Amino acid sequence: MPVAPAPAYTPPPPIRGENVITRVEEPKGPSAWTGRLGVAVGWLVLIGLLVAAGWAAITYRQQVATAWPQTASLYAAIGKPVSPRGIEFRAVSYKREKQDGQSVLEISGKLLNVSGREQPVPQIRAALSDTAGRELYHWIFSANVATMNAGQSVPFLTRISSPPPGARHLEVRFLRDGE
Repeated sequence: MPVAPAPAYTPPPPIRGENVITRVEEPKGPSAWTGRLGVAVGWLVLIGLLVAAGWAAITYRQQVATAWPQTASLYAAIGKPVSPRGIEFRAVSYKREKQDGQSVLEISGKLLNVSGREQPVPQIRAALSDTAGRELYHWIFSANVATMNAGQSVPFLTRISSPPPGARHLEVRFLRDGE
């Protein structure tokens, strides 16, 4: 049987009338503005939260460092050093004198609780070193108080007879755990 040729394709006539969409318009009215306003408010809230967090981190840096000691190095790096223990040395001074023909080195100062709560007072380590930074001698002493209340200041004093003659530098710090 012979095959009849397929009829030629003719496109349908264009549709005319009310149901034809000729262009797409962006919606106008409250829903478009509400979406944009919501995004803008969201960004403003985020920026406000970041600014508030930064302000709090600087303003309450001592409390942050006391609760999270690892942040002390970050604060020191930005020029805002803090004491992670919540207790700082203040007005540290020393003097050499002769007593009964012997040389005596006297170190004094104050401890200040800069945290907002009672803190245990660790032991204090004093070290003498030479001009090259080699430690010649060290000793450990206490400030004669076990704890300090918030804002409390306590004096300390320590003396050593016959300090090493080559000692040129003094370091006073809190004793580290396990030291």
